[in-house]
Amino acid sequence: MTIQQKIPFFRVFIPAIIALLFILFSVIPFSFSPTTKIYVPLVLIVIYYFAIFRPSVLNVITVFFLGILTDLLLSVPFGLNAFFFVLIFFIANLGRSFLLDMSFNGLWISFAALMFAVDLLWYLFSCLISGEWLFLSPFILQYILLVLFCPLIISFCCWLNIKLGYKS
Repeated sequence: MTIQQKIPFFRVFIPAIIALLFILFSVIPFSFSPTTKIYVPLVLIVIYYFAIFRPSVLNVITVFFLGILTDLLLSVPFGLNAFFFVLIFFIANLGRSFLLDMSFNGLWISFAALMFAVDLLWYLFSCLISGEWLFLSPFILQYILLVLFCPLIISFCCWLNIKLGYKS
């Protein structure tokens, strides 16, 4: 078996490993005040990108298990992040034919719109789970940081996509 036969098999795991690294970055809290910790799920950008440009590499099963791992690391109700990760994967994958033809700005705007809806839903689920109305400011800051980091992470994913020889 030559090295050329092993490389394509290894390439399949690189997006999942990158997503795992972004999960590890996501569990590090941002703190703008002593009482508020914000966890920015940067892996959502990776899931969004690969659901559009390479859904066969980062598939729904991998995304589900990444969500379960995130639930375990953050000690949140089991399946909460997995639900949102799979939801984002399906929504981005459903709009794939439309999103493939968009410019970068269009991708960014569609990501911001999707994340607005998801963040609002995440807030409502969190209120339902805690049994009380929570402060909205951490969710707003999480949304803003996620949208601001989006161009950087999408650019990285695009570079990775090209380096690995995937064609978008």
